[in-house]
Amino acid sequence: MENFDMNMNLRSWVIERILKIEESTSTALKGIFKIFKDKPKTVGNTSDALPFKSKIDLLLDIDEIDKIEYDRFIKISSIRNQFAHNYQADSFESIENINSELTNYLKKQPEWARIQEANKQINIEDLYKKVFDAIALSCFDKIKTIVSKYNEGMQTILKKHISHIVLNNIDNIWQLALDKITDTTNDNLSDKITEIFLNFKLKLSEAMLEESKKLGEDNYKKLHNVLKQQDI
Repeated sequence: MENFDMNMNLRSWVIERILKIEESTSTALKGIFKIFKDKPKTVGNTSDALPFKSKIDLLLDIDEIDKIEYDRFIKISSIRNQFAHNYQADSFESIENINSELTNYLKKQPEWARIQEANKQINIEDLYKKVFDAIALSCFDKIKTIVSKYNEGMQTILKKHISHIVLNNIDNIWQLALDKITDTTNDNLSDKITEIFLNFKLKLSEAMLEESKKLGEDNYKKLHNVLKQQDI
């Protein structure tokens, strides 16, 4: 068999960057669609999972990314596919001959002029690589922003859920605070009010902590039941 210089270091480098973006995209979609299963079918790591392009299509359809961002995701994914599946794609320059649309796209991105200006003596291969890396990083940062937004939203909903449960049990919490009054002989009204208030705050905190533990103990199912009925 004829030997080819596969340039596996470059291939692995490109593939690794897209894998990180794809994994983060799955995390974002889990948050958006409130998927809390251990092994989800559509956004998991099995052969049944949605392909990367379908995940990006979903983000576009629900307006989490715009068309310009969408094109950036798709183009760097297409470059990744060349390095992963085409043995002739052993450099960015080789992709000029395989699919010049991809390399021309890199040249039209704002990162191209910026990086070229900052590195006057850079060769074309390194320029392609740096531009690809910059675009991949911007895509990764976009996904991180989406993940952060929905994580914050879920935390807010869970806090509201816990507060709702605690408020529904406020009479019992108040009684527990009264039961903790230690000095029943003290006739000083101010002292009694202060003690009752402190006891009440303590019992309120204990009740909220207990509800938080319950959510943690019941894991995905209870979290799903809480979140699926609410909007982030």
